Order: sequence, then structure tokens, then C-alpha cells
Amino acid sequence: MAGDGGLRSRPGTAGFGGTRLLAGGVEFTVPAGAARQTSLVLVDPDEGRRLTEVPMPDVRHDGGLLSVVVLGLAPDLVDYHYVQDGRAVLDPYARVLLRSPDGPDGWRCRITPGRAPALPGAGTPVPDGPVATAALSTGGYRALADRIPEFLRDGVRAVVLTGVLAADHHRFAPGAGGLPVGLFAAAGPGDRPDGECRALIRHLRDAGLAVLLDISSAARIAEGDGWFLREALRCWVHDYGVDGLHLPDSVVPAGRERDVAEVVRSDRLLADRMSLGALRDDDGRTGATGPAGDDGDALAERDNKYRR
Repeated sequence: MAGDGGLRSRPGTAGFGGTRLLAGGVEFTVPAGAARQTSLVLVDPDEGRRLTEVPMPDVRHDGGLLSVVVLGLAPDLVDYHYVQDGRAVLDPYARVLLRSPDGPDGWRCRITPGRAPALPGAGTPVPDGPVATAALSTGGYRALADRIPEFLRDGVRAVVLTGVLAADHHRFAPGAGGLPVGLFAAAGPGDRPDGECRALIRHLRDAGLAVLLDISSAARIAEGDGWFLREALRCWVHDYGVDGLHLPDSVVPAGRERDVAEVVRSDRLLADRMSLGALRDDDGRTGATGPAGDDGDALAERDNKYRR
């Protein structure tokens, strides 16, 4: 099979969504949803112009996934998006989303190596002690890494990262298969925010600090798509390396907090990594796990000093 640019392709195996680098090319896997026809569009990473279009083989794998391997493709020389039934859409599994005037919703997807989903296993307990909230800002991930000595000096044992998901900053149009976009992708400037995010998480953990991910936007956006939310959070635990997941009790409608928490706790990989409600403050009080605590306002006031 060949695209209109002469590239050769073959059916993929659809092991997991997103992109995967192979010895002979790049595998692209995307949900079909209700679409009758899906094509992969490769674009110039500098100019954003369309280079070629490759039809996706109409073979639906588990989960309704379509998969194609583009042979001999240099991943650093192209970006991509999809077209489903004539509509340009983004990859909901994309790890990197970059601005592109000609792309769907003004964005394009970057090819990343991809990793297979983790096997279920026990989570890492969040240590007792103060927890700091650190928000991603214009200073990027390096600015947060520079604050590790401050966290250690203040006796912080764990850091909640907020504003790290691409979906925290932009309301994307529904992607391929009608699924939400931006839950797998790291936010931030530059061409490879995913690598910088992983480096920050590694530096925090090397310093003895547990890392929690604020999943506020994920819980709001993926409500009703519990299976997809679990996939995205598995990626953040297994691929990016966070120790736990935090959902403030003010994020979801009253009475739904435990419904969202149950989506996570029903997954064996994520079950021990969920924190719901208010976190531990400097005086050692806690509402960190289980039912939502009632000291969230005090925590938010204290953590203002950790925000830039």
C-alpha cells in the first residue's frame, strides 16, 4: 500500500493508541469511533503544510482501533493529524501537541516513541508530611526543578503538579473517534515538553519527593469515558512516572467525587495511587485519601507561596 506521496505502508498491530517507533518505520494507531473512513495526514513540522495522506487499513482491532505502519519514515521530519469522514482531527493519544495554523483546531501532533501500557501492580504510597502544590507557568519545567531546594528546606514530602496536562490550558475539539484531546500530552513551551516533564518528575523523585498529578481537567473532560480516563492516567503513571493522582473535591459536581474516584480505583494499576479531596497541611492534618476532607481552603491559602 502507498500514500499519495509514494510512501509505502502496511497494516499495524494496534497494540496501543498513539505512535510507536519500529525498526522499519512508525506505527500509527487511532480509534475509529463511528467514522467510515480514516486517513493519516503527514505534515511539514516547520511550515505545517500537508505532505501526504495515507489511508488507514479498514481492520478494526480490540477497542475499535485502526493501525498502520508507514515504512521508512523519519519521525523527526514530519508531524501528523488524521482525517475521519472528511473532517481533520487530532490524535487523542498524542503525547505532544504543537500550534499549527493549518492544523485541526490550530494544532498538530508530534510523533513520539510510545510505550506499551503497564501491567497492573501495586502503587507507591504517598509519604506522611507536608504537600506542596506547584503550578506550571511561563518559566516551564526547569523553573519548577530549580525550586527543589526550597521544597526540601520547607520539609515538603510530596509535590502536586498542576497545569501539566495540555488539556489544562486549551479546550480542544473532540479528536479521532470523538475522544477528548490533551489528556496524554504534557503542556509547556518548546518542541518536546513531554521530555522536559519527564525530566522534572525524575529530578523530584531523585530528591526524595513523591510526585502527584492534579487530574482536575482530566476528570472534567473525560467524564462518561471512564475507560479512556483510565488509559490516560495509566500513561502518566507508567510513562511519565508520577507516583500518584490527585483530584480536588471541588472539581466534579457534588455527589460525583466518589464516582470519578471509583473509575480510577477500579483499575488495578491505579487503585492505590488516588488522592481525593484536601491534602495534608503543615500541621499534619490530612484529608488526603478516601472521603474528601474539609480543609481544602486552608491548603489552598498555604500553597499560594508555592505558586509563581
